[in-house]
Amino acid sequence: MNASARQRIRLRRLRQIAEEHTEEIYDAETRDQLNRVEPVARFAVVLSEGSADSSFYKNGGLLVFGTKAQLEADLAKQALHGWVAHGRIWDLDAEWDPWGNLDLICAVEVRAARS
Repeated sequence: MNASARQRIRLRRLRQIAEEHTEEIYDAETRDQLNRVEPVARFAVVLSEGSADSSFYKNGGLLVFGTKAQLEADLAKQALHGWVAHGRIWDLDAEWDPWGNLDLICAVEVRAARS
């Protein structure tokens, strides 16, 4: 598949994610990609505004990442702030599932407090 076809598929999928899982796009980079100002990155995630069973689940923040390493690093930071992904993570080049095609696995470590 050539780069132009890959970008069309990514854009179509990213737009579907935005329509299904968000009410507003807050992230400027994501907006630019949806508006075709920038090429569409490979990975996307929807962070929650509230818990999975709250009325705010559809108002999540849609973010895009060029690499899996960038996605993982940002999700680790987001988890510290309480923003959960609800399993809504996509590889826009992989077999498509509108509810996410990547799993989020979190690990917690408890340490003695520093004084």
